[in-house]
Amino acid sequence: RADNRYTHPALTRRASELLVKGRLPMARRCAGRGASRTIGRMSGEEQANGTLVKPAILRVTGLGILVADQVTKAVVVANLALGERVGIVGDLVKVWHAPNLGAAFSLFQGGSLCFLIVSVLSLAMVAYFQRSLRSRPWWVHLVLGFILGGTLGNFIDRLRQGYVTDWLSVGFGDTRWPTFNGADMAVSIGAFLLAWVLW
Repeated sequence: RADNRYTHPALTRRASELLVKGRLPMARRCAGRGASRTIGRMSGEEQANGTLVKPAILRVTGLGILVADQVTKAVVVANLALGERVGIVGDLVKVWHAPNLGAAFSLFQGGSLCFLIVSVLSLAMVAYFQRSLRSRPWWVHLVLGFILGGTLGNFIDRLRQGYVTDWLSVGFGDTRWPTFNGADMAVSIGAFLLAWVLW
């Protein structure tokens, strides 16, 4: 009889229920640890993406803009005398070899030293935003690459020859937009988009 007490079906079911209940918290803990490891791996991948990929996008974009700017300027200098112009789309668009002692789009002539300082500050600004905006989408770093490449393009001109080579003119007759170059376009587009991001 004593032995039958412990083998009673109701007691056996109760013991099984207690056993299952005892195991459930451990199962939950194991599942929680597994989820934590998965989340940790995902966070690590996201961090690696922000640490490696986005800065690479900025640098590659900046290098591409810089090379394109310097190549176009070299082609203009090699084929056109200073002040010479050639129509591309009639009188509307012209290639015009023009020296620029001012800022982008031939504004604020003179003060080359001042614009060198402004260029250095612009590069520092790119470095700052690259760090502060690293959680933003990849295209934000593409925008910073435009500013980086354009700033370096004109900065190299100022260091090498004391002025910036402009070569593109748009307008009709004597009513024309100030001459500019590829670096000016890159900086302007990048600055506009960055202002929109920060708005």
